[in-house]
Amino acid sequence: MMVLHWSLPTATVSAHGIDMMKGLEQQKAATQSGVWPLYRYNPINFEEGKNPLTLDSKDPTISVKDYAYKENRYRMLVQAMKHVQNYLCAKPTRM
Repeated sequence: MMVLHWSLPTATVSAHGIDMMKGLEQQKAATQSGVWPLYRYNPINFEEGKNPLTLDSKDPTISVKDYAYKENRYRMLVQAMKHVQNYLCAKPTRM
């Protein structure tokens, strides 16, 4: 029996304004903030009539701001659309 853990892939690109040497750290921060959920696929659940896909993420441990402000694309978005800052500064919640 095989149980798969995965997150949809994200590409770390320099255009996002990320230090390319810290791409993995940024991806981890995306998961810790709740922005990038992790899923688990278990085919046995399907055979038992249950949903084989379940959310495998833990509750957020960092704010979205702590994740997003490490990338130029989000900092520029806040400059262009000030109301976005309210979302980025919100308390982390599980989706």
